[in-house]
Amino acid sequence: MTCGECHSRVSQAYERSVHGAALREKDNPDVPTCVDCHEPHGTLDPQLVKWRLQSPRMCGKCHDDKAMMGKYGLSTDVFSTYIADFHGTTAELFRTTSPDQPLNQAVCYDCHGYHDVESVRASGHDNVQRRLLVRCQACHPKATVAFLSAWAGHYTPSPRKFPIIYWVKEFYRWVIPGTVGFFLLYIAVDVVGRIRQRRRS
Repeated sequence: MTCGECHSRVSQAYERSVHGAALREKDNPDVPTCVDCHEPHGTLDPQLVKWRLQSPRMCGKCHDDKAMMGKYGLSTDVFSTYIADFHGTTAELFRTTSPDQPLNQAVCYDCHGYHDVESVRASGHDNVQRRLLVRCQACHPKATVAFLSAWAGHYTPSPRKFPIIYWVKEFYRWVIPGTVGFFLLYIAVDVVGRIRQRRRS
C-alpha cells in the first residue's frame, strides 16, 4: 500500500510540487519522499509543537548538504542563513531549550509550503514576492513590499550580493575589536603609568 492510497490529497499536492515533479519525471533519487519526513513507524504528529521545531532540521538534511545542493545549482547557504536569521535563531533556541513551548516564528514550511513546495526559479521573482508577502502578512499584518526588501533571503551577504550589508558587517567586524583593543591598551598603559608614579612618590 502506498501513502497516496490513504492520503490522496497530500499525494496530489506532492506530485505537483518541485520535489514530486523531479521524482515523477526524472526518477531523481535525491528528492525527499514521504518517509524522509514521516517515519512510517513512529513519526510525530505534524500538528505537535515538537514537529514544528524539528522541521527546519528536517529540510536542512538536504538543503544543508553542499554536495547535493551543488548538483542542482541551489544555494548551499539556505539552512545556515535561516539559523542565523531572527526566525531561525529563535526556533533553534526553542528546539534546544523548550521543545514543548509553542513557537510563533516562521519555519521553512510557513513560507515554502508543506507538500506543495514550488520551484522559486520556475515561479518567477514577482510571483515569489507576492506569495511571500501574503505569508509575511499572516504574522506582520502591516507588511508591504518594502518589508520584504529588508530581508536578504537565503543568501550570505558578499561584495556582489547585498554589498552594503557585507561592508557594514566587515566594518564592524574590525572596528569593534579594534576599539575595544585600543581602550584595553589605553587602560593598561594608564594603570602602568599610575603604578610607576606611586613608586616614585
